[in-house]
Parts: sequence; structure tokens; C-alpha cells
Amino acid sequence: MSKAEHDFIPKQDSEFIVWLRGFAQYVQAHAAELDVSPAKVAEITGKAAANEAAYREHLRVHDAARGAFEEKVRQRKETEKLVRGLAQVLQVRPETTDSQREGLGLRVPDQIRTAPSPDRVRLMTGPNILLDWSQRSQVAVHAGPNPGKEHENAMPEGILGVNIYVREGEGPWTFVAAVTSSPFVYLVPSAVPVTLTFRACYFDSRMRPGPFGDPATCTVSV
Repeated sequence: MSKAEHDFIPKQDSEFIVWLRGFAQYVQAHAAELDVSPAKVAEITGKAAANEAAYREHLRVHDAARGAFEEKVRQRKETEKLVRGLAQVLQVRPETTDSQREGLGLRVPDQIRTAPSPDRVRLMTGPNILLDWSQRSQVAVHAGPNPGKEHENAMPEGILGVNIYVREGEGPWTFVAAVTSSPFVYLVPSAVPVTLTFRACYFDSRMRPGPFGDPATCTVSV
């Protein structure tokens, strides 16, 4: 058996706190018969209290961070819905000029409309992927020509966005989302640590997909 299988100290923090509390309480109650000095009793009980306090603070901060993330997502969805609605009205409004569109950050329609080549997206190199799983239970998927620098990561000419796929372990690939901006935040639907692999391909304005770029893998804690 491995050392971990012989270890009497639980690995899970929640179980460790309960075990440590019982250990410290027993040492304190039976110090004389165990021949444990008062100084050592004080050290053990102090450490037990400090560990429990640190663990409770960790849970508080984790819950607060999750709440802040959920609020950020909610606010963005509501705001995007509001802004997209107004932008759509302004974009098709006959009186809106191209100069005003530029000032609003809207797309300026081509003066000469050209149909995108059906072969362009199929001949392109697939998007690069950079994963950020520093936040628990989620992965930020940066995808595009330069995912390490989002301010230089605009979609290539003639490309509308990327299709993102994921698979768990060696399981099947599953379509996640078609996104037009990077990064895309993937919420991990798992109660245990899981290894995820992501891949992506570009698609053009007619939703025609191109080849996949290289996949990227991470192991996410929850």
C-alpha cells in the first residue's frame, strides 16, 4: 500500500478539520494520562482553532467570489441585451451616418458588398487556444489568432467567430458554443476535479466551419 493509504490524517479539508478538532479535544481532556505537557496541549488546541478559522474564512471567500462572478455574468447579460437592442435600432436607422456608427463602435457596412469565398474559412489555420482555469469551477477559453493578448486577438478578415468544443477525459467531443468574442467562460458541471480538453474552429458569416486548431487541456478543481 502507498503512504497515502496508510495516512491517518484525512486528505479532504472538511474531514481534516473535524478529525483535528476531535484529536485536540481528546489530547486536552487526557493530557495527564497521555503524558502531554500543558505547553504542547496549548499548541495543539491553538493550531486546531487556527486551522478551523482559516478553513471557514476560505469557504466565506470562495462563496463570495462565486457570488461576485454570478452577479457579473448576470449584469453583463442584461447590459448586452439592452445595448444590442439599441444598437440594432441605430444601425438600421436611415439617418444614422457611417461616422456615427464609427463613434458608437458599430460595424460600418461595406459600400461594395462581396460574397465571402466558400473556400477561405476552409483553408485557414484553425484558431489558437489559451486556457485560464485559475478560478475554481470554471475555465476561461481564449481563442483566436493571438489568445495571449486579447487586445490583438480580433477575428481574421471574413471570420465571424469560433465554434468551441470540449471533452471530459477521453470522452466524446461536445459542442459548447459559437462565440464572436474572446474569452468564453465555461462553467464546469462537475463536483469533482476533472480533466477537460478544448478545441475550436473558425466560422464565417454563413456559419461555414473551418479546420480545428490544436487542442488545449487542463485539470479543473471544484
